[in-house]
Amino acid sequence: MSESEKERVIAAEVIVNAWKDEAYRQKLIDDPAGTVKEAGLALAADCQVTVLESTSTVSHISIPRFEDMAAGDKEQFMADLAKLIPVPAGLELRLHQNTENERFLVLPLPPHQAEELSDEELMMVLGSGNGGAGGNAGLFGGNGGNGGVGGILGGNGGNGGTGGFFG
Repeated sequence: MSESEKERVIAAEVIVNAWKDEAYRQKLIDDPAGTVKEAGLALAADCQVTVLESTSTVSHISIPRFEDMAAGDKEQFMADLAKLIPVPAGLELRLHQNTENERFLVLPLPPHQAEELSDEELMMVLGSGNGGAGGNAGLFGGNGGNGGVGGILGGNGGNGGTGGFFG
């Protein structure tokens, strides 16, 4: 597993925990760097982490540092970003660029049935698994299957799939 894939899995685990446990969610908001470090994410000592909570009217997207992306990943990112336009009426889209010293963790709205889903199923919603044939791997990456979508925070798109934004 590559370092970026490991980071996506850790981010997905943190988000699932925040969805399922209000005390953990509050801990994440109050001390995001400490919480993600505790979960296993390696951060530089001077790196700030900001949690961005999406709502029904505001959707946040964390943009990777372009200098860390391969040429093909940059092109894929721009293609994925273009798919979000036009933005639906009533929704504000906010883009946040990660830097060497600042990282953004988007906390999306949980799925409607979150309390009924297992941690593994919630990880699939976030895209930590395989999207399957034509499936949607979720908001945070994973492996899109044939025609699948990898998600917002990255992952590997399958045949016809897209890898997402956090690569």
